[in-house]
Amino acid sequence: MRLHPPTSSRAEPRAEAHALKAWASAPCLLLLALLLSACATPQQSTRMTVDDFDAMAAEMAASLADSEALAQRSPDSEPWVISIERVLNLTSDVMTQSEQWSIIARLRSSTPLRSLADDKNVRFVMAPDRVVALREELVAEGEQGEAFGSERLTPTHTMTATFRSMTRAHTTGRTELYYCEFEILEHATSVPVWIDRFEYKREAHGHIWD
Repeated sequence: MRLHPPTSSRAEPRAEAHALKAWASAPCLLLLALLLSACATPQQSTRMTVDDFDAMAAEMAASLADSEALAQRSPDSEPWVISIERVLNLTSDVMTQSEQWSIIARLRSSTPLRSLADDKNVRFVMAPDRVVALREELVAEGEQGEAFGSERLTPTHTMTATFRSMTRAHTTGRTELYYCEFEILEHATSVPVWIDRFEYKREAHGHIWD
């Protein structure tokens, strides 16, 4: 009578090997799933939209009109010439100089700020060299250089604009808050006469690892 050796001694190592292989591959599969989920999240642009321009221009004009510096002014008041001198980008995103100045130029020529200029006898101007550079940069980028204008007037005030961003993280994702902060200084005293900031983009990006 021939005795056959038990097969369990061979089967057990194979089962253990398969189990170890499956266990080892689980983290890799999880990581792959997370990466695919992150890549699948659509990239959102931080460029300002038409709605952004309209909302910021309206809020900016209302804030200026109600400010202590301009509230009592009228079309017959002594003219103010506000020269837009500096634009800074302190956000986490790349913004070209032409994009930054194009935003400011379009705000300057918006209907709400033009109406404010007439009602309060205020003129927002840009330095001639900045206007020329902006036109050249826009043309180089394939856009049409608009005639933003730069009246040769003696400034009584200067304005600066700073683009900023803030990231708020939470367990399910993060929220990006973008806003532009403006400041107007009086030349004679170097004292700020108006400071305010306006949100221009709010974006929610899927998960925290995006």
